[in-house]
Amino acid sequence: MAKRMLIYRLLLVGILSGRLSYSQVLEVNSQQRYSRSVVNMDDLLKMEDDLVSNLENYTDVLIQKAKIIRWGIHQMKEMQGDSPYINYSLIRHMHADWLMWLEYLEKPLGLEQLGYLQSLNAIMPQVDDFMDAADGVIRMQGTYQLLASDIANGLLDGMKYNSSLVAIDCQELGRDLINQHYLATAEKWILAGIEAYDRTNPQLEMQLQGVQIGRIFFGYWDK
Repeated sequence: MAKRMLIYRLLLVGILSGRLSYSQVLEVNSQQRYSRSVVNMDDLLKMEDDLVSNLENYTDVLIQKAKIIRWGIHQMKEMQGDSPYINYSLIRHMHADWLMWLEYLEKPLGLEQLGYLQSLNAIMPQVDDFMDAADGVIRMQGTYQLLASDIANGLLDGMKYNSSLVAIDCQELGRDLINQHYLATAEKWILAGIEAYDRTNPQLEMQLQGVQIGRIFFGYWDK
């Protein structure tokens, strides 16, 4: 219990100190609001599929480069045998081949995939989309008098759904509610996040890394 309360306090301090003011995230822009349209949500799901495929293509490029490097390592090990030409071969190799390898290793990979990702950045969900989606969850919670922990576990109005919210989902809702000064409700979502953290969930690490990557490279929640 003491450990859980410590985690709770650390989460609360992090939330209070790590988020911009509510007014800063309500800047008006002309982008479509994904959560306000079923059609837009379908487009978003399609975009997610495309992004996953793009990432798979990127891994294929990396795998191919790794195969070429392994082939090169094998060739260099084979060259290290006894030979009357070993002096010449070794000097030529170290004079020329390693320069080739340096150029090859320095060559950027995945530029096409990176360009595709960058091209979608402008139409990816932004802070206002998150605010819309979070507001929808909170409105549903208030309308049906649901517990944050039940929603996080996929239990809605007595019916269990095959979906749940991971810890970072609950934490971000807590952040949003604190910025709106709904501290009591925010506390319940933070506690729900701690419970979600305790659940066995192989997606948790990926979710947490995704948020950190988003903040570093795309500025999610910080616009």
